Amino acid sequence: MMGVLVGFCDGKAVLNELDHPLRATYIASITFAVFPPLLSESILLTRLLALYPLSSTGPVTLLKIFTFPLCVKCARVVVLILFINGYAEVLRAGSGNPWFRNPNLIAEWTMQIADNAYSVSLFLYNLRVRTIPKKCGEYVLIFL
Repeated sequence: MMGVLVGFCDGKAVLNELDHPLRATYIASITFAVFPPLLSESILLTRLLALYPLSSTGPVTLLKIFTFPLCVKCARVVVLILFINGYAEVLRAGSGNPWFRNPNLIAEWTMQIADNAYSVSLFLYNLRVRTIPKKCGEYVLIFL
């Protein structure tokens, strides 16, 4: 859907300079371009749920683990909504390009890096801890 919408906007603007798509079409294409990464990166949270199942992990531990990523995801949604609002205002006014040096997009990318780094590093750390053989006297205990 996203590729078709973006291709339609770009193709129509190139082929017929005088007949541009509606502003709402541009806003929809930008919305489809910036929101899917937020949803697809939620897979990283499901990997953490594989290491910390709800049935065997206490609520306090789950709160400690998932507070940061959930707060960052909420902040990313707010920043993306602010960006879409600003983009719509710039389109209505017809002034400039809202993509370049946009503080909302820069903030969203920074939060995306922090979100991904947290989820991946916590997952890899716990995966490493759970697969290292532990020595107990003369025996090696392997936890699976």
